Order: sequence, then C-alpha cells, then structure tokens
Amino acid sequence: MVLNGREARASSPNGPDGADGPRGINAWRTVAVVLEYAGEAFHGFQAQGRRPELPTVQETVEKAIAALTGEQVRITGAGRTDAGVHAIGQVISFRTGSRIPVERWPAALNSRLPPEIRAWQAFAVADGFDARRHARRKLYRYRFYLSPVVSALADRQAAAVTHPLDLEAMARAALLFEGEHDLRAFCGAEGARRVGRASGGFRRRIFRCRLLPDGEHGMWPGWTGAGSHPTRWSPGLLWPPGFMESDGEEQGTEKLYVLTAGGRLQLSPRRQGERPVAGEEVEAAWFERSAVNAGPKSGAWSLWVEADGFLYHQIRTMMGTLWETGRGERSPESLTLLLQGRARTEAGPTAPAQGLYLVAVAYPGRALGL
Repeated sequence: MVLNGREARASSPNGPDGADGPRGINAWRTVAVVLEYAGEAFHGFQAQGRRPELPTVQETVEKAIAALTGEQVRITGAGRTDAGVHAIGQVISFRTGSRIPVERWPAALNSRLPPEIRAWQAFAVADGFDARRHARRKLYRYRFYLSPVVSALADRQAAAVTHPLDLEAMARAALLFEGEHDLRAFCGAEGARRVGRASGGFRRRIFRCRLLPDGEHGMWPGWTGAGSHPTRWSPGLLWPPGFMESDGEEQGTEKLYVLTAGGRLQLSPRRQGERPVAGEEVEAAWFERSAVNAGPKSGAWSLWVEADGFLYHQIRTMMGTLWETGRGERSPESLTLLLQGRARTEAGPTAPAQGLYLVAVAYPGRALGL
C-alpha cells in the first residue's frame, strides 16, 4: 500500500483484524481533517527531519494517529506554515485502515492532541486526495494592532505596530497586489531556492487583497451561539464578504468547496452580470466602518489575501512592505515595480510570524469525491 509516495506501515497492536487496525487493502480510505492550532507552540507545520527534537504540527498529529490506530502514517497539510504561524482552517489528509467512523475522528484526535491543536471536522474524501496538491485557493489573514505599548496578551495573536501609519495609503497599495504577478521580490531566500527547482516559478494569481479593520471576524473557527452551547456556524464569522467566491472564469465549470470547521461549503458564484466593486468604492466602505470599529489611527487591522498559491514568506513580506508605505517610506505606486520580478532586497522587511493565520482552503469537488 503506497501512502503519499511511501509504503504504509500498518503496525496496529490489535493485529490486522483489530478494532482500530487495517483490515486489508480494500479497507484503506482517505480522510481529510480541518485543524486549528496556535503557531507559537510549534516550529512550523512540517516535520524537521534533521532536527527531530523541534516540535511540529505534522509530527504531533502523526503521533496522535499512531496512538489511536497503531498506524505509522504520513499526513499532508494544505499549507506548510512557518514557525509561529497560526491556523484556523488548515486541512490535512491521510490514508487509514482504522474503523473509526469519519465523524468521530475530530473527537478521537482531540483526546490525544495537546490543547494547542484542535481538530474540528473530518471528511471522507476521494482516494488519492492530497490536501496540498489539490488545493485551488487559499485564504490567509495577517493581523496587526496599533499601540504605543506592546500588549502582553495580544502580541501572541497579532503583531504590534508602535508608530503611526497612513492606513488609507496602505489600503490603496494593497489593491495593487490583485492579479497575476511575478512575486519573487516577496519570496524569502529559502523559498527562492525551492522555486528554482520547481516548474511553477514565481508567478501567482492573487484574487483579492484587502486591508480591513477588525470587526466581527473573530479568531475562533466560525461558531457562535446563545448561552453555553454553540448553535450556528457562519463563514461570515471567518472572512469578509467577497472572499472565497467563485469567479467561474478561472476554474471554468469546476465547482470549488472549502473544508471548514462548520462543514463543507461550496463557493458561491457571483451573480450573473455582477462585477467586483471598484477599489475606490470599497475603500469608502472600509473607512466608514473603521470610524466605528477601529478608528483611523488606532485599533486592530487585518490584511486579507486570497490566491491560488503562496511563496515562502510572501504575505509577511507583503505586510512589511505595506508598513513601509504606511510610514511614508515608499509610495503605493512603487509596488507596481516590485510586482514585475524585482529582487527580494527591494521589498520591505518580513513581518513577525505571530500575525499570520491560514484561514481557509478550497478544493475542486472531484478531488473530494463529490
């Protein structure tokens, strides 16, 4: 049995016919799980082969699966988040011969995982589904807050900016990222070496990039309710309107679905004849809201970026470059040159890891077995 390019080693303590062990080749299936995790507890998502003493999300989850099933599996994550980066919509996939019902996988995993990682949903998906390779869109969020003092608590979940920023200039500059560009100026050196060995190059398509004041979009995975019990899940609690919508043109007739903490969500297509709102109109709405939610010179803000893929340190470098724009150190128009394949040294600094969140991942229905 081949598992992610390697031989799957079934070593259930219950033997081949045990309660949780493999029951033969026909019993193997692919499961996808939605994870939330606090990035500061881990040295990134991906296992560190040369430094196994460093805790990672991948190895922690694999150990939990082994404790439950006796299987030594290798999981695949939609995003290989860096050390300190958080997730509320990371998707992992793995093959298992366990008899654990798919709907019981989140509770089973949570019984073995540390509190810094939570499993929210599990899905039976098509055989061969790969959480990273089949991803068509990803949505990230970078949170920062303006404050003269770095907060002891907030600094774990967002980056502090202690100097004034021209937020309107930053919002206008963020719109320039939308479209397909050569983003090598925003790729870290380690990622550039990987890209050099790959065929995809540095070009990525950014569907939407918006700077928004934090409001109703919390840092939990989208559940709310009255009293002591969660009663309702809404994507509106996870991302702003206009994100994770199907344009139709870029995917043809392919239906895309987001695997979330609330279940499987089909991307809603824009209504026929509807056009994206012009940047100036969007900005007016943002800053009208900001007067209530954050104020023009203080509060918490997020850079939301939805794309078909991301380079190493891309969003954190985008954020650092926008901060330079907000401090008046570069013009918004200067970004147009950076989007033409300039050197990494011409872009801004890499923003701290704790502000970045993997929010959601979208997949084609056929890859999910729909």
